[in-house]
Amino acid sequence: MGETLLGQLATFTIESTFDALPDAVQHQGRRALVNWVGSVFGGANTDTVAAAVKGAQALGSQGPALLFARGERLGMPDAALINCMGGQSQSFDDTDLRTLAHPTGPAAAAVFAAAATRKVSGREAIHAILLGMELQCRVSLAIVRGGAHPGWYMTGLTGGIGAAAAVGKLLGLDQASMTSALALAVAQACGTRATHGSMAAALVPALGARNGLNSAFMAASGFTCSAWALDGKNSLLQALGASGSEAVACDRLGNHFEVLMNTYKPYPTAIVIQPAIDACLRLKRRLDFGTAQIASLDLQVHPRGIDLGGLKSPRDYVEAQTSMLHWVAIALEHGRASVEHEMPETSETEALRALKSRITMRADDALAPDQARATLRLADGMVHVEEIEHAVGSQLNPMTDAQLEEKFTSLCRRILSPEKTARLWRHSWDIAELADAATLPEAASVHHA
Repeated sequence: MGETLLGQLATFTIESTFDALPDAVQHQGRRALVNWVGSVFGGANTDTVAAAVKGAQALGSQGPALLFARGERLGMPDAALINCMGGQSQSFDDTDLRTLAHPTGPAAAAVFAAAATRKVSGREAIHAILLGMELQCRVSLAIVRGGAHPGWYMTGLTGGIGAAAAVGKLLGLDQASMTSALALAVAQACGTRATHGSMAAALVPALGARNGLNSAFMAASGFTCSAWALDGKNSLLQALGASGSEAVACDRLGNHFEVLMNTYKPYPTAIVIQPAIDACLRLKRRLDFGTAQIASLDLQVHPRGIDLGGLKSPRDYVEAQTSMLHWVAIALEHGRASVEHEMPETSETEALRALKSRITMRADDALAPDQARATLRLADGMVHVEEIEHAVGSQLNPMTDAQLEEKFTSLCRRILSPEKTARLWRHSWDIAELADAATLPEAASVHHA
């Protein structure tokens, strides 16, 4: 393998075959894809995506690539950008809990954009997506293990690397060109968590999809970049303060798959909020109380939950994604937490606003990121405690295939008929059987008369 990290990652990507991937990894690819497609449908008609489409069209974007859950065709880079943005815009996408990276969107959006201009089988597409996810997870882990500042938006830093690897695999790049493609993606790494609570929270990962796609095509055309962009002098890892963790990116490469650690969300919120939602839903279902009966609720969560989910008064759906207070109040009032509750301006009632004033949230260093403790005091003086050991959707309590299908169906049927939703599910779940990967975005488009 090459002497640089990028050289080693390039060799792995080039030499990988789909048949050599363990069955568990291939199965994870199916799960990742259906979760992503459903999430794109959930976000396709948000203000975020609508504004992005108008912006791309105002800039003259046009081309062969379809937008999922919509009818427009744009140039490949903009289609990759906006399809990835759709999957992110409701914070309903997948997450690597160790790094908070979102592995599927950048690679998948880039692959389907590329498939608009060349014949790509479904088998080739899902293989490329899995390779992109694997590289994104590995580099993300190296950054986290190196102690980089948590304010960096991980998917913006590493999503482009995954997208470049995925598209580079489809283009059949050789060692030198694949290494340059990955390096060009590293050179475009970007994003901080200051974008959270705004439309740009979905833009940062989407830039990874677009930049990775561009990097692969530029490298295929002979454009080069330093192979030391990731781990050399003045490299990304060094600039992030993550030097010393380089070996993590290639540890047991080809024998151990980080993509198996990927997780999927049951609620459209930041992953750090979900253990608290679980605790409140369990209390609601177990006790069946009205909000007026709640005297107080004390929530204890991992410090990251307070840090990233501490917004108390969200003004719109993008701010609500990072508001633990909004979602636990929704769970206590409705006994559910779904996309229909994401808009504070329409989902909040006077009773819910009053309830929020009786909820406290505290960080507890003893709790893991997938844990939470809720102490509920009712008006009659009774106290009830609910502890979440592993939240639904965490690594140790993953969503089942059946739960993912239910999530997919509920999101897609907001736009498609039941028959078209069932067809899209089959194409997504059985993508490796498709002769042409472009069949999937066609099935996922909404054609306007």
